[in-house]
Amino acid sequence: MNWSIEGRLISGVALALALLLVNALVSYRATRKLIDNERLIAQTHQVLTELEATMSTMKDAETGERGFIITGQEAYLQPYQSALNEIHTHVEKLRQLTLDNPNQQARITVLEGKIAERLASLKTGIEMRMRGDAEGARQLIASGVGKGMMDDLRQFINVMEGEEEDLLNRRAAESKASGRDAFLTDFVANLIACALLSLISLVIFRDITARRRAEEALRQQREWLEVTLSSIGDAVITTDINGFVSFLNPVAQGLTGWKLEEAVGQRLHEIFNIVNEETRQTVENPALRAMREGVIVGLANHTVLIAKDRSEIPIDDSGAPIKDTDGKIIGAVLIFRDITERRRIERERSQLLAGEQAAREQAEAASRAKDEFVAVISHEIRSPLNSILGWAQMLKTGRLNKGEADRAIETIERNARMQVQLVEDLLDISRVITGKLTLNVRPVELTEIIELALDAIRPAAEAKAIELRVQLAPSGSVISGDPNRLQQIVWNLLSNAVKFTPRHGRIEVRMERVNSQVQITVRDSGIGINPEFLPFVFDRFSQASTTSERKYGGLGLGLAIVRHLVELHGGTVWADSSGEGRGAIFTVAFPVGVLRPGMSEFKRIDPSAGPLAYLNDAIRIDGLRVIIVDDETESRELLTVMLMQHGAEVKACASAAEALEEIERWQPHVLVSDIGMPDEDGYALIRKLRAREPARGGNIPAVALTGYAKLEDRLRALASGFQLHVSKPVEAAELITVIASLSGRIDKGKMR
Repeated sequence: MNWSIEGRLISGVALALALLLVNALVSYRATRKLIDNERLIAQTHQVLTELEATMSTMKDAETGERGFIITGQEAYLQPYQSALNEIHTHVEKLRQLTLDNPNQQARITVLEGKIAERLASLKTGIEMRMRGDAEGARQLIASGVGKGMMDDLRQFINVMEGEEEDLLNRRAAESKASGRDAFLTDFVANLIACALLSLISLVIFRDITARRRAEEALRQQREWLEVTLSSIGDAVITTDINGFVSFLNPVAQGLTGWKLEEAVGQRLHEIFNIVNEETRQTVENPALRAMREGVIVGLANHTVLIAKDRSEIPIDDSGAPIKDTDGKIIGAVLIFRDITERRRIERERSQLLAGEQAAREQAEAASRAKDEFVAVISHEIRSPLNSILGWAQMLKTGRLNKGEADRAIETIERNARMQVQLVEDLLDISRVITGKLTLNVRPVELTEIIELALDAIRPAAEAKAIELRVQLAPSGSVISGDPNRLQQIVWNLLSNAVKFTPRHGRIEVRMERVNSQVQITVRDSGIGINPEFLPFVFDRFSQASTTSERKYGGLGLGLAIVRHLVELHGGTVWADSSGEGRGAIFTVAFPVGVLRPGMSEFKRIDPSAGPLAYLNDAIRIDGLRVIIVDDETESRELLTVMLMQHGAEVKACASAAEALEEIERWQPHVLVSDIGMPDEDGYALIRKLRAREPARGGNIPAVALTGYAKLEDRLRALASGFQLHVSKPVEAAELITVIASLSGRIDKGKMR
């Protein structure tokens, strides 16, 4: 059938318009589907957000309940009350967002039950605490029932989140497929439209003009196509039916390293060399596969392009067959892009996510350690207090015989010393954390230090029938250090060894010179250390067991203090153990110092001689007038009895104003004053006293006896006008010695 030029033109235009219309309809449908998928993805994200908010709100409720139970302060209930108001809102939002998901709708009903059950448990604990049953409420927490409910709730929410994640992945895949379909539809339609228009033009020009003009038109058409492909932002390579390269746009030349004139006529796999990023195996070229199968082919992820200079570039690519007007495949087009930047962003996102997860895990671990440490402190403080209070009440009844009374006093004193050691450890670790722990450094003979520590620990070892084996180097153990802190290091290690060694066990103490260091080794036959816990043995607040079933007491601070003190002396400390039940070895190494002639060393005191025996033999305060100032009645009474038992005359005042009047009237020899008092503190008292003339007590010797024991507190007390600063708690021997020293009552001959 012979068509006129006009008929051919009209038919071609009509066909092109129909193709464009079909393309528009298909594109609209794909775009509409893409929009719907994005809306569903956003809805899934909202469900995940609400699930996280639900779990967070329940955690807030639990935090509020625990804070109220621990402190008894209703201000801690605010997170609990807020959670009650918010939790049902979150659940209702979840219900509305999952109306199209029957599985999640069913789970929401179960979720409401679990939330109600946990809230009822929290309410029970709060009501018990409000009724005054604090111990019952704490036991309810310690029972683990609430934790089990929260773990169950968390697991259930994780199941719901898992289904939403699966749904999100499916919808994301569908969205990606819709976008790809839209792109490929446009690409194929435009390609076919271009081919159709080219064919129409070719037919028209062939019918209108001569062959020369037809060839010129074809050349111009080809140039136009190349310009179009060159202006595309992605890399483009075209081939003929045999797989030889016919064209590269500038982007493709830049990525492959091949110039157009070099690449044309080469086989495609030589120009476009790709391998799998993970396996390094050669990957089939998508353009060649597209020609073989006659379909558009997209390559899998992790594809790397190896350029001409052997550099590697991660890419995304796809290939499509090129067909003539009869549908015959005449070549292929390959489109690819550099995804290096996208990979970098993905890596950074993954690193940020991993960092956030690690930070969250560290925060959770720190929170658990804090809770465990608070529980341990509570136990370690209450246990000695229980003995002190119980025996004190028994003494108060007056029904104890002499043996029982002596035992009561011994028990009270022992537990009070335990409390003092507890406070000292807490203060030391506070100084360590704030960097305020300082040393009084001088040359020290370590042999003397170790012997003093052994004398102090020997009674405890003998009580458990523990054999002490000691081997000390005869000389060459002089280091530069603080004698008191060095003795604290050795005492802590020995005390730990005695604590964890069973009856009839063995402790070996060895000191030896190793090159330019002095090494102290404490080896015991005790319970040993679990290999998993060994790296954390010197960490603050670390104990192998922090549960209520732990066998050994303590705060887990001693070894942390040891490590810090050793490092302050320029030394190192480490621990070894073959495992549980096989004992432990602690080794301390100090750099050797040089002892200069004439330097005094740490004085040895017989530990069997108690402070009162030494006091009665060397110090007299008979007839000494001492005025006590303290706002606490029990402290005044204790100090009064303590001083009067040793012959002093004592006046006790409850305030600075009362003390100023009594000083002027009574003219005491020594003032002992607390610092923290209402209205006027000890600093105000001493300032007013020092402003007086001597006849009115302006130059009376004064001691600051206070619980403010930091270095800055001591300096402030001395700067305010006190002669001495003594921290609470104080033993009678120390206080008598201080007062006698200020009043000149110490017998110098007997002190030598």
